Amino acid sequence: MESSTGSRRYSKSGIRRKTIKYKRTKNTTLGTSRTSKPPTLKTKPLTPSPKREEGSHSFMYTNQVVPFMEEHYPEETTGFIYNEPYYVVEEPTRTTIKIYKKDIEECVAISIHYDVNEEAEEEDNIKEIVLDELNKCGEHTGTQMLELVEHFAKEYDYEKISLIDASNILNNDPAHCRIPLRFFMILATGQTWYNSKGYKSPYFKKEHKHNLKIIKLPLLTYFQGIMTEKQYEDIVERLTNELDIMPITRKTTVKKFFSAIKQELGRSTLNCDENPLHKWLNDVLHIISLSGARIHSSQIENIKNLPKNNIVFVWNANVTKEIT
Repeated sequence: MESSTGSRRYSKSGIRRKTIKYKRTKNTTLGTSRTSKPPTLKTKPLTPSPKREEGSHSFMYTNQVVPFMEEHYPEETTGFIYNEPYYVVEEPTRTTIKIYKKDIEECVAISIHYDVNEEAEEEDNIKEIVLDELNKCGEHTGTQMLELVEHFAKEYDYEKISLIDASNILNNDPAHCRIPLRFFMILATGQTWYNSKGYKSPYFKKEHKHNLKIIKLPLLTYFQGIMTEKQYEDIVERLTNELDIMPITRKTTVKKFFSAIKQELGRSTLNCDENPLHKWLNDVLHIISLSGARIHSSQIENIKNLPKNNIVFVWNANVTKEIT
């Protein structure tokens, strides 16, 4: 299963903005632009200096996104439509771009911060992207959509891409059926899907080393450590009687079992009502999400003081990839 097969939704990055007063523009498909010319704003020019107009598209959109998409991902061959839903009028060096298709509301949303002045010191210039949302987009996988964003970043020399990993596989009833992909992938591989794509926290090496130890534990020992007695009995009974994944013994490890589920999960659309495996996995990961079975890696030093039989895994939602 490619882990990009489900929706991934993110909160905003937490970058502080000077104002949150937005100027909205109409959706723009490939090759189109606004022709009206409202009064010019008095703002700090970029380099090269664009003509800044209230209600006009930002420099990043007109001079970067539009030519990039027209050259590499034209609508005629990809079906991609894109627009600039808003930029901060008083801070025109920051904008949001969305890419979607006619029948798909949102495939990618990125926040761009591009503040470059040739007269300023190099370290004072800002060129960064925050990935706000990433979804499977029709026949285009999550991996392909991520590659599109990275392609754009490299094309215009952006220094890094950051995001908050709240990735999930969702169905049409996400309140009752969802797979927290970030936790599932740690149990199957020792790292998240984004970690595997190069997006890492400053603590990643310690996170990964610790998690590899956890997923070598026997599966049943792990479940006993994170569940109440009632939860354990229910989960193991359903695992034994309803699921046909693999024979479970006292030596079956967390990694071996969840790796097998990873293969099964990619073969069908998520449906907790009709698929016992999906319902079971949803319930297990829900228990993990609400339990103390995970800690934030900013507390990584505390791991040294944990009991030897502790079964927590560690992770960090704030991850970044340097673009080279």
